[in-house]
Amino acid sequence: ALRLPDGEQVALKAGTVLSAAQLRLKNPFDGPVLEVESSEKGLLLRNRSGQEWSAAGPDGGEPRKMSVGDSVPARNGERVFFGTVQLVVVSD
Repeated sequence: ALRLPDGEQVALKAGTVLSAAQLRLKNPFDGPVLEVESSEKGLLLRNRSGQEWSAAGPDGGEPRKMSVGDSVPARNGERVFFGTVQLVVVSD
């Protein structure tokens, strides 16, 4: 699941496309921003927005830029940043 800043959790299932509204994001994010994909190593979060966002692993490393089309593993503790909004991947 993806934990939103208010504590609500959004399920992560392969094939799901999440919108800025579902994730409670503001401008410049609008429309589809994140797609959940399946890979042989597990679920991936792919940038489907028209904007760059960033992600940082559960080890507390520095956030790395995620351009449109880039993906990051949906690991427990992975942090995804949409501007100042931070979302965290949590185990179901």
